[in-house]
Amino acid sequence: NILTKRNGLIGVDIGSSCVKVAQLTRRSGRFALQNAVVLDRHISTSDAPHGKDSFSVRDVGQLLLACEHFSGRSAATVVSMSACEVKSEPVDSELAVAGLDDFARQIAERDSCLPKPMQHDYWRTQIDSRDDTLHVVATPKQLALDVAKQHGLAGWDCTAMDGLPKALARAVAMTEGPNAPPVAAIDWGWSQVTVCVVQDGEALFVRSFRHGALATIVEPLCQELRLTRHEASKLLSQTGICGVEGEASLTRTTRVVAQHASAGVQQFEQEVGRTLGYVASRRRTISPERILLFGGGAMIANIATDVGRTLDRPADVWNFPAIEGMRHSETPSPVPLLGPAIALSALSWEAS
Repeated sequence: NILTKRNGLIGVDIGSSCVKVAQLTRRSGRFALQNAVVLDRHISTSDAPHGKDSFSVRDVGQLLLACEHFSGRSAATVVSMSACEVKSEPVDSELAVAGLDDFARQIAERDSCLPKPMQHDYWRTQIDSRDDTLHVVATPKQLALDVAKQHGLAGWDCTAMDGLPKALARAVAMTEGPNAPPVAAIDWGWSQVTVCVVQDGEALFVRSFRHGALATIVEPLCQELRLTRHEASKLLSQTGICGVEGEASLTRTTRVVAQHASAGVQQFEQEVGRTLGYVASRRRTISPERILLFGGGAMIANIATDVGRTLDRPADVWNFPAIEGMRHSETPSPVPLLGPAIALSALSWEAS
């Protein structure tokens, strides 16, 4: 019985720079984060952000072998949007449900830059009688097979592979509750930024882009301060972009952070602003009133305040309750990184 299950699936989010793994527990009808780990993928900080043709999962099995204290073998997985394409097209309201899969496959493979054949996921949104849309996320089928193989090397079964927009929408629904106004859920990843307008657990609008991705912020710091990617990310989580509040003067380090990292943040804010402006002008009924930040960019100290001020709407870093004594290896808590993995773990309690 799905209602009596105590532990969720093992949620796995395979990003360009790290793999995030999370598992929920359910106690007295409430979800809590039981176990989580963030595993660095050892890419060179001198490399450009991964493109769609260079994304690989060949190291994932070895990384998953290092995971301890997770219950069961069943996993659900999502891969970076840098390895995917997302497309949205109007759909004839008369189109039968049985025809949606073929239509989605046609959309996925049309004008695609990814190797064929494709593995696709889709969902349909109907905002009003004039706005009936089919959203399709696709990735190479060979990559999907490789993901399943890498899980097998760690002794796990990949029972589901989800699209990132659907995982983000589920994560928002887990914390926002029903009947909440539209929210802009933004996954600020290493090589890709994904903006989803979410309401009632559905991604109503999706756009993914590379401008202002976390690599454009971290890599200049690595080069200027001779830091590893992990060290530069930790520095950002401690100082933010403008230095530590309350300092009479900036140290050389915080000056370098302000000088070299702020350009990437400005790119991010400009592109998100353009995206939300488009939604407000073309699809006013779903224009989001609030921003929720996920991913590595959400770990930058005080970043929600800066984003909210620049984009003129409330912004928060997504959070989720953890059980007391939850195991994780990161300081500060890595929960903003774990949204998609947490949402995937919750699939254990969804009716099939």
